[in-house]
Amino acid sequence: MLDINMEIRKGILFVRLIGNLNRETAKYFKSEVSNLVENKGIKYLVLNLSNLDNLDAIGADLILDEYRYIAKINGKVVICGIEENRKIEKKFFEGIHKSDNELQAFSIINI
Repeated sequence: MLDINMEIRKGILFVRLIGNLNRETAKYFKSEVSNLVENKGIKYLVLNLSNLDNLDAIGADLILDEYRYIAKINGKVVICGIEENRKIEKKFFEGIHKSDNELQAFSIINI
């Protein structure tokens, strides 16, 4: 099961993921997050992963797909909450901006 909480503030899409982002929930993530990013022209994305219980390679690939799409349109992606979440393999997200929390993400995006 995956719960997705989304909010747009100052042109930044904040996505808070709760539960599992894996093979079973990939379609739901794509229908909610990917479609919103593409249809609304989102250039700035903050993904809060602190409440993820499980992230497999398919889930990580979905996040990397969002990163690649937004990088192509000169936007920024920031991932927060992975340092405190021991269930996430940090190696999946080398090269992506990271922050301790969502507030810190504002200074990284710097718009």
